[in-house]
Amino acid sequence: MFFVPIQTNMRFLTLLLVFVVFLSCEQELLSDISEKKDCNYNYTIPENIEKDSLFPLSCPSGDLVSFPDRYQYKYPSFNPNNNDEIVYRRWDVETGNKELWKFNFCTEELSFVAGNANSTSDWSIKDWIIFTGTDLNIWKVKSSGDNLVKLTFTGDFNVQPDWNSTGEQFIYRDGGGNIIIADEDGLHLDTLETISSCSRFRWKNDSIIITSRNAVNIEDHIGYYNIFTDEYYHLDQFDYLVSNYNYVGGLSWLEKEQSVVWLSLINVSKTNIDTGERTLLNQSNPKYHYYHRMNTSPDGKTIALYCTDLENIDICRVRQYERIYLMDANGRNERLVQFPE
Repeated sequence: MFFVPIQTNMRFLTLLLVFVVFLSCEQELLSDISEKKDCNYNYTIPENIEKDSLFPLSCPSGDLVSFPDRYQYKYPSFNPNNNDEIVYRRWDVETGNKELWKFNFCTEELSFVAGNANSTSDWSIKDWIIFTGTDLNIWKVKSSGDNLVKLTFTGDFNVQPDWNSTGEQFIYRDGGGNIIIADEDGLHLDTLETISSCSRFRWKNDSIIITSRNAVNIEDHIGYYNIFTDEYYHLDQFDYLVSNYNYVGGLSWLEKEQSVVWLSLINVSKTNIDTGERTLLNQSNPKYHYYHRMNTSPDGKTIALYCTDLENIDICRVRQYERIYLMDANGRNERLVQFPE
């Protein structure tokens, strides 16, 4: 009969125990990483738009649209210091209130930031959220909701404020179509006449602005403008047969890929600023799901989208939903955000 020495048995059991503990720790570590990675999948469901064959093109009553949900959501913007947190505008259909809210996908915290928010907002690295108020002037507020400050006092249409990377300057468009650079307190620094009247613009860096126009101010193109040399460079354009599908609705910048992410009503694409190569990220159903605005997370891995979804009631009526979606930066996994109201 063959006997294994007790010392050998003990050594084997010790090694086995160490191996089991290692596997347990590794699994726990992978689980933690996975949970952290998947935070922005919380409170989301996969995009699944009803694609009924009927769609009202016209109706004698002229009353085509209803908003069945009390809250409609627009204009998401990521916290530049936190990939898992966004600010957005919420419209309460019952009261008419238009407010800024923020939501953290990891902590599940939903909180009010400011009232009287009319349109787009942007979040600075200094934790100031800038936005256009219902008075059509530019305001800023801390993400906590403290220190609400008015930044513009002239004109009647000051819109689309966008912070630079340091939070020391912002760019916006006034009622005359002028593109203005101001300091963080609203002091006018410069007017960018070369790109005046362009409808979409975002900072690339402190010297370059990416815009939705070309040399003759056609809004189905994208390009970039050098503030210091006063030169504009055409980059790319959509070329759909339906002209409305060519209009550029949103722009953002992916630093790691050196690419402009841009969208029309039915298309999200990215174009490399060095090579001019375009990649189609996603294309929507042109009757039921429309893209309007976008913002990218600070790590460049997630795109937040403001979209309109339509759902038929009958031949004359449509339910309309203003919603926020998230999508991976490679165009996959578009998913609807369901805020915990």
